[in-house]
Amino acid sequence: MNIIINDTNITLQTDDGTSSHILLTKPDIADYGNVTTRPLVKSYHLVRETIWERFCECVQEINEHCRHDIHCGCYLMTFGPLYTALLSNSQAKNILYYGKKEASSFLSSLQDFMTFLQADSSLVSLPLHPLVFSGLANGSWHAIVMDLDAGCNIRTVCDAITKVRKGGILLLYTALDAPADDMAGLLHHAVKTAFSSCTLYTFTMEPSLCELLYPYSAEALVLTYTEELLTHAAKVNSLTQNILQGEYLPEDCRYAMELLTTAEKDLLALYDYLEDPCLPVYANTLKEALMDCCIGLSDGTETQVYLDKLRLAAQIFFTAIESEF
Repeated sequence: MNIIINDTNITLQTDDGTSSHILLTKPDIADYGNVTTRPLVKSYHLVRETIWERFCECVQEINEHCRHDIHCGCYLMTFGPLYTALLSNSQAKNILYYGKKEASSFLSSLQDFMTFLQADSSLVSLPLHPLVFSGLANGSWHAIVMDLDAGCNIRTVCDAITKVRKGGILLLYTALDAPADDMAGLLHHAVKTAFSSCTLYTFTMEPSLCELLYPYSAEALVLTYTEELLTHAAKVNSLTQNILQGEYLPEDCRYAMELLTTAEKDLLALYDYLEDPCLPVYANTLKEALMDCCIGLSDGTETQVYLDKLRLAAQIFFTAIESEF
């Protein structure tokens, strides 16, 4: 991908030159004093660098460092709406990113531009988990950027939208031909921008979106995963009791540990909603007790001590689950 920069706009162009897209036309923004021209120390000399110059530099860095990433065009396309959002006023901005680790160069350039504008601005990268947004305060972020190709489902996206403050933006990008079927209805309400193999969907947070998102609220999301958590817990309880009664099968033990790994992640994501904050710890303790039992039984060593630990860990975990839910 090629980038054409002049004094008034930045244009993206495919390598073969057959298609182009205007990334950004230089806006006529208000003069925010030291925000519009920030001093920068380079090689012990004071250099004056404008916002437009730094923005163009960051765009070129992304294109250079992410050239072999299929999402390179997506990263560049997000910079246009983010430029406008970041310069909407002179206050510090906070942005969330939900996507793959391969985007590290993009995030580095975005962070560089954000702190150039305002040193107190923050960029937070979230772990990939469908419940990760549920513990965040509603309406608290200026912008959220999400990679639709990172396994986002409609509930995660809708929960993310509720975390954007009024007038803020949610940017969803993809390098795939079409989004998941369950996303089509939601994405119909976004502003769609496509270039080459990349597509960007932009939502602006406004009251009309709230009615659209109600069925996918954080409350609905939590209830859905709570039901799944209880189903997994019941399976783990059955498998654990079989082991304690001498009906040991290695594959059952491994399956129980897999279920507990998922349960632990879900409990951590639900942490702000739990009355007992130790539940994730209890899940991890039971998983370790199962692992010790599995190893001991496989080796044929004295296993009574492992079984006793497993019985105690199971009692603590399932009592806590019953009390919580």
